[in-house]
Amino acid sequence: MDVVSPSFPPNHSDYDLACQVALDLPVQDVIDRAVLAGWRTEDVLSALEEVAKSKAVAYQHDPDPEDEATDEAVDPTTPAFSGFSVD
Repeated sequence: MDVVSPSFPPNHSDYDLACQVALDLPVQDVIDRAVLAGWRTEDVLSALEEVAKSKAVAYQHDPDPEDEATDEAVDPTTPAFSGFSVD
């Protein structure tokens, strides 16, 4: 599911609310798919909260990891989810 583009500039008072509205249906879609896959709704919501917190911490640490070229290999002992490693 696509996320709509912002209709306000970042400094607009409704920018944050518009972002929440833009994410509402895609997030609901993820929740619905996880529940259909067998996960309990309350666990999906808790997991989404933790994933969002982790993403926020990672973003604060490195806002644009794509801008750094690296030859480091991923540690094969690091757990991975959907192709993304969890450090």
